[in-house]
Amino acid sequence: MPVSARKILLSAALTSAISSIAGAQKKACDIDDGKPTQVAKAMLALQIAGDPKAPAASVQRKLAEAVKGLTDPAGSSANPVGRNWVLGKTLVLWSMQDGIGLTAKRGVLGYSANPEGDIDLPSAIDSAFQVVEQGAPECAEETGKWRQQKAWITLVNNSLEELNADHNDSAAVLATRSLQLYRGSPYGHMVLGNVFQKKGDYVKAFEAYKATIAAAGSDTAYREVRQQTLLNLGNVASEISDNAKGPEKATYSKEARNYYEMLVKESPSTRAAEDARSGLVRLSLATGDTSSFKATYAEQIANPGNFTYQALMNSGVAAARANQVGDAAKLFVAAAAKNKSHRDVLLNLAITNAQLNDFEASRMYAQRLVEVDPNNPDAYQVLAVANGNLASVAKNAYEKGLKAKPAVPRARLDSIAKSQRAFVDEAVKAGDTRRLMTSKVEFSDFSSTATTAALAGTITNTATAAKSYAFKVEFLDAAGNVVATDTQSVGPVAPNASGRFSFKVTAPGITAFRYAQLP
Repeated sequence: MPVSARKILLSAALTSAISSIAGAQKKACDIDDGKPTQVAKAMLALQIAGDPKAPAASVQRKLAEAVKGLTDPAGSSANPVGRNWVLGKTLVLWSMQDGIGLTAKRGVLGYSANPEGDIDLPSAIDSAFQVVEQGAPECAEETGKWRQQKAWITLVNNSLEELNADHNDSAAVLATRSLQLYRGSPYGHMVLGNVFQKKGDYVKAFEAYKATIAAAGSDTAYREVRQQTLLNLGNVASEISDNAKGPEKATYSKEARNYYEMLVKESPSTRAAEDARSGLVRLSLATGDTSSFKATYAEQIANPGNFTYQALMNSGVAAARANQVGDAAKLFVAAAAKNKSHRDVLLNLAITNAQLNDFEASRMYAQRLVEVDPNNPDAYQVLAVANGNLASVAKNAYEKGLKAKPAVPRARLDSIAKSQRAFVDEAVKAGDTRRLMTSKVEFSDFSSTATTAALAGTITNTATAAKSYAFKVEFLDAAGNVVATDTQSVGPVAPNASGRFSFKVTAPGITAFRYAQLP
């Protein structure tokens, strides 16, 4: 899935670099910037231009002097490493001047040759530092600090903006240019991976994402980038495997599992890890590997407190779909402990307990579901099923009691018969409520933050006349307490038509909701 990234800020390394231009390099990077004369003079001009108190016009005049001396053909062959070291830094400082973009007139920057021609600053900076890095490889770390300044930052930020706007070709061009200037950051690789993934070129996306991980390394500043990229690697490898045959299929399936598992191990409680577990589920089910599948949620069953409600729910749904109903029920119970009134977990618990023949538990969860979601036909369906099964259990117990030797006491048999009738009555009532319901509520969105919540959906009128609704919703915290209430008018809604509702409320800790039953 393509991602957006926060805007990259100007590197802090630049401040120290400007304030100590003459001695910015480490001892291991010992570049002679004092000869020939043109280099020494340019270095002096650069020091003056680096004064933060200097007027802009003075700074630009000194930068132009430095460029002119450094590019003078008369002495350009002497000390190429020192010359290009100073030239690269000078061009970086030029890129930071107001009114100077990624492309500028050569004469403005101080070039004597072809002054009216344009110069691409990222390419010029790269060319200068390449000479340094080839002649003094130990200075690559120092040139890297200068490479990742304003020109590079502009390219990266613009590529991210183009990517998020779905301008894929432009994003790719900008990302490629950013990598030309500095390859040590994951952002350019990440953008290219996203572009390739959007275009369906999963092999190229896979390689770009691998480069992203390599560039991110263990730097905690790239933690979120690494998490999303590990997920993307698993996803694209899985996609390649799905469409491959023979050894390639097995190879990419193994790669997908490797990256999913790496993400789950590194960041088990993140949303990305939840998606990775879903990916592992798909892989395991596709290969019939039940053992590996169960391993994807084993830690959640063992230590559910370490996981979010949604993570437990996702694994529970996956287990249920894989017919691991017992595990699904455990995961749903753990999810309910974190969010006791959410309609989804109540419905899933009612269904899984019925599948496990625990109809008492199924009935209890179905009753709670009706309390929070009273205009949901599915709630009454599962309630009717639970009561119907309990009635059957009671009937069997009654008939067994009649035949028992010694005989079951009459009072006990009467109690069983009474409970059977009560379950039958409840099942009939639930079935009738479902059948006669003329207002059906469906939800299309429920999302919340620490302080807000949004809820949207529709009310469908199946009656023969138009209806208007006062739709009252109570928003609940994880313990089921009411923390906010709102009422919205919906309608009039014509017969066999739907009216939309949309709530936005501000209150802390909202995790669920319930509403008053509609006629």
